[in-house]
Amino acid sequence: MRRLQKLRQAGHRLFVSSLYRRPFTIPGTTPVISFTFDDFPLSAKQHGAPILENYGGRGTYYAGLSLMGTQDRGVSLFRRQDVQDLAADGHEIGCHTYHHIDAQRISVEAYRASLMENQKQIRTLFPELTLESFSYPFGGITPSAKKVAGEHYTTCRTIWPGINKKNVDLRLLRANKLYSNTIALEDCKRLIDSNARARGWLIFYTHDVCEAPSPVGCTPAYLETVVRYAAESGTLLHPVGKAFSVLASQGKQGR
Repeated sequence: MRRLQKLRQAGHRLFVSSLYRRPFTIPGTTPVISFTFDDFPLSAKQHGAPILENYGGRGTYYAGLSLMGTQDRGVSLFRRQDVQDLAADGHEIGCHTYHHIDAQRISVEAYRASLMENQKQIRTLFPELTLESFSYPFGGITPSAKKVAGEHYTTCRTIWPGINKKNVDLRLLRANKLYSNTIALEDCKRLIDSNARARGWLIFYTHDVCEAPSPVGCTPAYLETVVRYAAESGTLLHPVGKAFSVLASQGKQGR
């Protein structure tokens, strides 16, 4: 049963990968790492942002504004002021749909409406912000959702593991878990080393950052260990939007 499930998953990814692509070539000049936070819990700002800043980095915080000021399974999520504070400190705010919905469970019309509602609310509450980056809630992707999200955002981040190198699809950027309960630090370090050799673009994602994290979060010490290792490797630490801009600029310079 598990083998059949994996085959179906692989087939789905292959199918989605073949459609509505936005090709981009990673120039292979300088390795880049982006740290991202989905949903985003208040602790991701309180503990995650200072850690990144201490090492000269900034993160991308994917927000669905229907979650603002709420709780998820006892975890407090961001408030309006948190969005403003992060943006003022140079972090990036990304889109996570308005309703935090799985593309595989709803119609494409409902998905599009949720994207547009998030944009509307952002313009109303944070007129100084422009969202350029998107993350698929729950990692749910369909060809139609990929097309719709790609029409509105420069980059779309998945939860498909791996390093973005050579020829990539900006609508299916790969990303890797930072879950301290299940992902060993050595595995994170190996990814950083591999990315340095490939001179690619490595993206990490997590949710809450606290001493007793949820299954999809990590402790501050765990995050700091990964960020410190990344910084000491000589890798650039940029939010997703800035990482894309830097890589695109390097590609033009290399022509």
